[in-house]
Amino acid sequence: MNLPNIDGLKGQATGLMDKASSMVDKASTMAQGIKDQAAGMVDGLADGLADKLGVEPVLAPVYKVELLPKILPIPVDNSALQAEFESVKRAWNAELDKQVALLNQRSEWRSKRDAANASGNAPAAAAAEREMKRLGDKADAIQKAAKAKYEPRYDKLKAKLEPPPEPRKDITKKFAGRLISLKITDNRGFESDQLDLSLDDSDGRLDIPERGRRISVSIGWKGRPLIDKGVFVIDEITHEGAPDIMTIRGRATDLRAGISTKREKSWHKTTVGKIVSAIAKANYLTPVISSWLASRPVEHMDQANESDGNLLTRLAQQHDAIATVKQGKLLFIKAGDATSATGKPFPTVIIKRKTGDRHHFSMADRDAYTAVKACWHNLDKATRGEVMVDKDTLFERRSVVTKRGKLSKRKHMTARQGTPDKALSPSASNVKVLRHVYASEATAWQGAKAAWEKLQRGVAEFSYTLAIGRPELFPEIPAKVVGIKPIIDRQPWVISKVTHDLSDSGMTTSLELEMKLEDIE
Repeated sequence: MNLPNIDGLKGQATGLMDKASSMVDKASTMAQGIKDQAAGMVDGLADGLADKLGVEPVLAPVYKVELLPKILPIPVDNSALQAEFESVKRAWNAELDKQVALLNQRSEWRSKRDAANASGNAPAAAAAEREMKRLGDKADAIQKAAKAKYEPRYDKLKAKLEPPPEPRKDITKKFAGRLISLKITDNRGFESDQLDLSLDDSDGRLDIPERGRRISVSIGWKGRPLIDKGVFVIDEITHEGAPDIMTIRGRATDLRAGISTKREKSWHKTTVGKIVSAIAKANYLTPVISSWLASRPVEHMDQANESDGNLLTRLAQQHDAIATVKQGKLLFIKAGDATSATGKPFPTVIIKRKTGDRHHFSMADRDAYTAVKACWHNLDKATRGEVMVDKDTLFERRSVVTKRGKLSKRKHMTARQGTPDKALSPSASNVKVLRHVYASEATAWQGAKAAWEKLQRGVAEFSYTLAIGRPELFPEIPAKVVGIKPIIDRQPWVISKVTHDLSDSGMTTSLELEMKLEDIE
């Protein structure tokens, strides 16, 4: 009697089970794919129908929360590596400039060849063709040699300068069914961005998180890319009831401890750019400042038992600028200018009446100043005086005559009244007098001009709540309003503060805006 091979039967059974399991997995994957495809088709049809009907489609807000290591990455002084990287980049670009020059010459010879062919001068056309080939070959050789020489060093240095990604743990699922609200407040300047998380703890199963933990938050709409809103460190936790609710508050982690450390230092005969760069280097940050703002002169500035952050705030106030730290960069930009630190304008966001939930506009003249006065005292020359800025003051920069009778290379701020009859002093009761005494007339003009522009931006107050949140918006973006009142619609605006509020019912974005002034540099 032949007994069945038990091991063989077990193997066959195991194989069949594996196949069945694989088929179930494939079926599940296919079902999920069909489900996602159907959901996408439904969303697409809904969006298309909404467009035809002229209404906004129904959107579902989504968010992502990731846990990062508690300890911040140790800052490393990469100034030497950065200098070497810039040197390699300059050398490589210099070789490429040679290539471009040769290609331009080849274009000129191409024109000569075409002219020779048109006139029937075959020898001249052939000579031009040979010269074109010689220049082209030389340009190609320069490009290949430069790439072989500089590309490996360039890539190696670039890799060293890029910080390694931090380990992240996605904890979004832990908030499922518990999120009451998620609010992110995006501020300008050194006022830290803030995160507020409210969670339902009615079952008492939530653990109180450890203070100092760092979390990354991204928000957006389903079916669209999420917008990274930065990293926050948990610094405040509240628990109240009933019903039991836990609120977690975090602030942006970009403001490192070093920038709040008090220092003793004096700055003399320097520029805004040099001060910003020095502070950025001391705090392991990358300075980002526009060239025209960086070149502004600073006669004298004392840092007496004062933090770098406070000094930058004071410097920003004197030049009507904003100093802030974002993603490892120290930004020093013109307030209300609606441009990046490199001078590129931000795209204007259009705010229509139908996209808004509510708005508030107010304009008051009762506390308005008609002018700003600043005093100066030059100790070296034993001279003093005062300057006054109002709406008719015209500014310009020009060279002054030095002690040797030559024009100075550095241009100084000067001003004049637009019309002679406006040269009379405004009413003393409406003049804002700055308490700070400046070191020179030029810096006094700068301070008075900055204070005047700040006052003008605050003449009107305007806030707007978007019924459908715009997570991509942030401070300093220019805005145009349509459909409220002509006086509001005509005025260019700049976003000064953004608050994103997300819950299961939707997501709204609240904006605070200020008037955008014309550039009078």
